[in-house]
Amino acid sequence: MERKLEYTATTLDTGRVVKDILRQDFQLSARQISRAKFMENGITVNGEEVTVRRILQQGDRLIVRLEDGEAGSHQLIPQPGELDIRYEDEDLVLINKPADLVIYPSPGHYADSLANILVWHYGQRGENIVVRPVGRLDRETSGLIYIAKNKAAVRKMELQRTSGEMERHYLAIVHGGPEKDEGIIDVPIGPDPEVWMMQRVCDDGAPAKTAYWVRERFDGYSLVELRLYTGRTHQIRVHMAWLGHPLLGDRMYGADWMCDGVDSDEFGMTRTALHSWKIICTQPFTGERLEFICELPEDMRQLVGEKLWAK
Repeated sequence: MERKLEYTATTLDTGRVVKDILRQDFQLSARQISRAKFMENGITVNGEEVTVRRILQQGDRLIVRLEDGEAGSHQLIPQPGELDIRYEDEDLVLINKPADLVIYPSPGHYADSLANILVWHYGQRGENIVVRPVGRLDRETSGLIYIAKNKAAVRKMELQRTSGEMERHYLAIVHGGPEKDEGIIDVPIGPDPEVWMMQRVCDDGAPAKTAYWVRERFDGYSLVELRLYTGRTHQIRVHMAWLGHPLLGDRMYGADWMCDGVDSDEFGMTRTALHSWKIICTQPFTGERLEFICELPEDMRQLVGEKLWAK
């Protein structure tokens, strides 16, 4: 898929060269700039093909063509399916992912992943897409996830995610509830050397930081809002289990031997009670601030009622 970026030079841009705009304003990589340089009309100013050394004047209209260099995710089997699309533009598509759906094909899910459905969906529109999620959601986690449509977009969105400019908020239902109504868990996480695929809190792990707010307390469990400041594997699940309040339905981190005899199947939750609830970010090229909230799915609503905490 091709994407064109446009920029009109202001008074402050007078004297700047095109390369500065591409690197500093568009935040394109050296490879992306190199590709554009060798495309026909890859970089133009006022309709004239130029080099990256072209000096800009006020009012100049710069257009750069971006090409992924990939025809699409042809290795994926298109799979018909429903997509709950909450937002879409030239660079991004925001999807409300249901629980029990993996992002990419994996053992036991070779053709029924979100990626397979996306390839089918865009194929129906005559478009090829390379599936590039911004961040990740576990199979059992429901809620919002961005898919970038081009390399330039995914690079800028990942920069927002790692820098903290992108805010990711989750809602979880946990056993019991933290003593304090709000707090920050700032302890490192690393792989468990004894149990494959599991993570644990450990001194030699990677930095991991999660903020939490108790939104409502019930008899035996609580609804908690969480914000990720880092993106470690299973971060929320590990941090809440370490705090002594594992997520309902978490068969990995809510096991008896992990959390003082807590039964992960209590209260009838059949999957990990975690929902990607709110994402705040900046559109990678227009600079528009985007904020989206996604209602709780039915299985979590049954435990906490209809109130959804819009703010």
